Formats: sequence, structure tokens, C-alpha cells
Amino acid sequence: MGYVRMVIVAMVLAFGISGSVFGQTTRPTEYRQRLVFFMDNLDRPENVEKIIPNIQRAAKAGYTHIVITDCKFFRWKEYEGRGYVEKAQKVRQAIKDAGLKFIAICCDQTSDLLSNDPSLAEGTPVVDAPFVVKDGQLVPADNDFVLPKIELAPGGEPIVRQTIKVKPYRYYYISAMVKTEDLEKARSFDMPIVGATVKQGLSHRMYGVKPTQDWTKIETTFNTMDNEQVTLSVGTFGRGKGKLWVKDIHVESGGLVNLVRREALPVKVTSADGQTIYEEGKDIERVTDPKANMAKWPGDHDMWPEKKPLVKIIAGGRIKEGDTVLISYHISQMSYSWGVFACPAEPKTMELVKWQVAQIHKNLQPDGYMMAHDEIRHWGQDPSCIKTGKTPGQIMAQNVKQCYQIIQAEDAGKPVYVWSDMFDPTHNATKKGQPYYLCRGVDPWIGSWEGLDPKVNMILWWGGNPKRAESTAFFVNRGHNVILSTSGDLMPAWMEECNRTGGGIGTMFTVWDNKYDKLEAFGKMLDDWKPGKYQPTTRPSSDLE
Repeated sequence: MGYVRMVIVAMVLAFGISGSVFGQTTRPTEYRQRLVFFMDNLDRPENVEKIIPNIQRAAKAGYTHIVITDCKFFRWKEYEGRGYVEKAQKVRQAIKDAGLKFIAICCDQTSDLLSNDPSLAEGTPVVDAPFVVKDGQLVPADNDFVLPKIELAPGGEPIVRQTIKVKPYRYYYISAMVKTEDLEKARSFDMPIVGATVKQGLSHRMYGVKPTQDWTKIETTFNTMDNEQVTLSVGTFGRGKGKLWVKDIHVESGGLVNLVRREALPVKVTSADGQTIYEEGKDIERVTDPKANMAKWPGDHDMWPEKKPLVKIIAGGRIKEGDTVLISYHISQMSYSWGVFACPAEPKTMELVKWQVAQIHKNLQPDGYMMAHDEIRHWGQDPSCIKTGKTPGQIMAQNVKQCYQIIQAEDAGKPVYVWSDMFDPTHNATKKGQPYYLCRGVDPWIGSWEGLDPKVNMILWWGGNPKRAESTAFFVNRGHNVILSTSGDLMPAWMEECNRTGGGIGTMFTVWDNKYDKLEAFGKMLDDWKPGKYQPTTRPSSDLE
């Protein structure tokens, strides 16, 4: 049949000791705002010189607003005195000179906020992980993840799968060697670990396997969370031609890598029977990972650094060579390449958000602000979140309300925008009886929209949403204006749907690869749009030809 042939070679397991009603509204649809989205690093002079002509092109093509996100908007202290402000202000002036409005992305609560304080990272518990004293140091000794064999998954997909008994809230690293030859579905290669409790994915990585490659190492880390059983799968998810080999699956304890400490995230060290609690400064040195979210630069997360943190025992203390101790602590985790999220329930997180907005106002004087709430994939596990008694959706509602109030207190009267996905009951805030990445609970984002002030403009970016019209109506009926965001030729039909609902105020040309060759064509398409000319469609958006 020509389907993938998958060969499992020399499997080696090595443990580490080492709601709204859809309906017509009376609000008019006037697509007067035409936004262009830029995601750039303005610290690089070449980027500044490239973005300015694109701003000028946008003005000539009839656009009205420039939206810019730059991680440096949240790293002002780090770049103080290094010329960054001047470069960013040069771009700001170019927007003004072109006669356009400037919207700055703000309220980031990911790795860029953590560059100011890495200890604010959302923590996932690790409970009673065993360590043994070897040469005066505590070395990971977790042998509770046992992988006896791997079996080919039924159904014809080139996947091997194994269900494994685990202990809740343990932390592991897993790697494998992968080789391919003319593999059609290389992009679908994955090594997911899924918990049995609510079928929650415990690791989310992009491995970048190529159609043809020699033996290459892939790796990830995961926390078992509240599961007593997990399923490990390895392979390509979808049939196709080609060959795939996997060998040397290796598992070990995650140890103290990416341990996060603050008052709400204590470390507890006990004897193997749990009866004796050991003290830092008397029995052991302070338990810490100084490189957690401080790898190559402030806020940078290294999933599995070459040098692992270790803790020494103190001579004369109660812990002796060869003893086993249990350590309970918290780790930060990354989902895909979205970075590490800050704990929203920590008061200092919102203090830094307030500082961010003040710095953006002071240095860039924007005409509007866009809150960066988007694809938040790790909230609710941290003790500070749990202590609130709120669901992630309720925490989100409180968070976005606070962010809006911070913006209005800092720069009153300026328009505020936000991505829609975390508040959309047809998108990430949906009710499906499913977990969402590493967030706590099932359907964690239900009710998140309750914190949105009706004055917030919603930027809807999932043009391929089969419930697109319902999504638009949901926000319009809550009193929001909506802006439709895509770069493809689906936009006219989407505008037609929104026109029937009402409440649409604009569009945003949105690309993620900094390619703006379709900027004029997209603008021309907007110029040519007329109500009633297009039929609604749910097909995915494509690039303009």
C-alpha cells in the first residue's frame, strides 16, 4: 500500500539515577479601521529600516492603524541605556509621519515578564521525588517510571504506544533517536504523553523531524500531574509514504531542573519514610536552580540544560552518604515554543504588568493598547492559583479586568483591543469536556469573558472557525466591537457574515512570518468589498494569489 514502515530498533530504557444567543443586532457594520500587525525585534537596526517602508506602504494602501508587538516592550530595564528606546521611537515617529494610528501590545505575562523576575513562573508540583546521597550530593533516583515494552498501535497508523503506571506529580525527561527516509508525514511526528485521568496532554513539543534525516535525538520533559497511568506514543499521526526508525528510548528523573522558588512555592525535604523534615542551612544547602528561566538570557527557558542543578549535604547534618530523601518542589514548564507563563495570582505579576504599561506609555505614546492574552497554556496548577478557589477561567476574567483598569488608569480614554481566542466559547473557551494543554481542569476557560469590559475591541483571528458567525454574534451581543484578522482571501466572506450580525469596525492584515508582499492586494480586496456580494463559507483561509 506504500504506507509508512516503522521500525522500532533497540529500545533502551535508562533510568536516572544519572453565553450568548446568536441573533441579529441593530449595530451597524463599518469597516473603517484597517490594521496591520507587525511582530518584530526593533533592537536590530536592520529591522527598523525594514519596517518603516512597510509602514509607508500600508499608509498608501489605505490602512489606518499599525499594531506592533516586540518582546522588548516588556524588557525596558534590561535594555536601558542600550539605544533601544531611540530605535523604537524612530518607528513610532514613522507611524505618526505616515498619518497612521499606533497600537502597542501590552500586558504580556509570559517569558518576557519573567525576565524581570523568573520566580513568578507558574509552578507545577513535584511530590516526594526520591534522591540519594552520592559523593555528598543529592542525586535524582526516581525509578517509578517503568517502560517494559512498546507495541505498534492498532488501526494502521505508524505509531507505537504503551500505557505505563506512574505516581502522581513526578517529573521526567524522555528522549529517543529518530531516523527517516522520504517520510511524507514528517511534520506530524510526535512523542505525546497523555494522562489517563482526563486525557490531558502532559508534554507539548514541536520536534522538527525532517522527511529524510540520519539518526537525530529528540527530547522532552513532563510532569505526571494527577495521573496514576499515562500513555506514551511515538510516531507519525497520519498515513503516508516513507520510512521511520526509532531507537534508544531513554527515561530519567527530571531532578531539580527548572525548579522555581518563592514564598508560595516552598521546598520540602524529608527522610524516606517522611518522618524527618530536613532543614536548609543545617542538613543541606539551599535547594535551587539558579538557571531556571535564566538560561541564555533573562526569561529564557532551557528544557534540559547540559549542567543540571545539584544540592550538597552539610557535614555534621542528619543526612548521610547513601541515604535516600524525598523532595517536594515546583517546576516551570514550556508548551511548544510559547514560553513559560507567569502565575497570574501572584501580586507581583500584576505590579509588573502595571510597570509594563507605564513604560510603553512613557516611551512610545501609543494611540491604543492591545492586551496580549492569547494561547495561555499553563495556568491554574500553581498553589497561588489554587489558593484563590477560582477556575482558570475565573482567574482569567479577573486578570483581564485588572489589565483593562491598569491601561485606563495609565492612559485614560485610549482604545483597548485583545485577541479573542481565550474568551471565545466557540474557540479556546469552549465547553467540550476536555483539558487545555497544561492548564488545570476540564474546559478551564469557561467564563473567562465575564471580565471583559464591553469597550474592549475583540480581534477575531480564527477565520476557519466553523462557528465563526456564532463567535462574532457572541461578542457583538455582549457590547463589543469586533475586528476580523487574517491575511487570506477568506476575508470578504467573513466580512459578509459579520455585516449581517453587525458590530464590525475593522480588519487586520495578520501574518506571522513578516512577509508583507500581499499587503496592497489585501487592501485592494478591502476596497472592492461590497455588502451582499459574497456568500458565507467555512473553508480555511488561504494566502492571496
